[in-house]
Amino acid sequence: MKKKIRFKFDWYSSPDKIEKWLEDMEIKGYNLYKINKLGGIFYFYKGSPRKIKYTVDYYYDAENNYFNEHKSKGWNLVFRSIGSFMGTSSWYVWSKEYEDAPPKLYSDFDKLNKVKSILFMNVFIFFLLVVIFIYLLYVEVSNLSSGYGVSITAIVLQIMLLVLYIVQLYKRLMYYLRLKKFK
Repeated sequence: MKKKIRFKFDWYSSPDKIEKWLEDMEIKGYNLYKINKLGGIFYFYKGSPRKIKYTVDYYYDAENNYFNEHKSKGWNLVFRSIGSFMGTSSWYVWSKEYEDAPPKLYSDFDKLNKVKSILFMNVFIFFLLVVIFIYLLYVEVSNLSSGYGVSITAIVLQIMLLVLYIVQLYKRLMYYLRLKKFK
């Protein structure tokens, strides 16, 4: 049996693209059988083409009811991320084989609202990071004016982290706008 491994890091910010990619892989006959625990490595084996709908879901504090509800409707849990630093929220990848029309885990309206709440949380975190960055920059400038010197490395790292977060925020905003466009 021929196996294929693909690396897809940072798919959390564009779940619609990873869903499409997984569905395209299934149509080509590469059947997903595993996603590593961190979520960046996808394992496939060469099989027969299948019509599988993949849905990425973000859920905070999932209980048995969450899993039982989806499983009772025929969805299979493919992946569960390790809980994030903000409580017990996790990313889930669900799959379901179909024949005619692709099934939906949620209505378009529910999915859009869920993505909107994630986007707002990210905007809030971004503004907290900006405030922290401005404060740290103020401290560095105060140290410079007091004759203590400045840690250029610290400033560069702060700028790099801020830019990386801006890129993530931009990707999530684009995801939200794509969903809103198709609503």
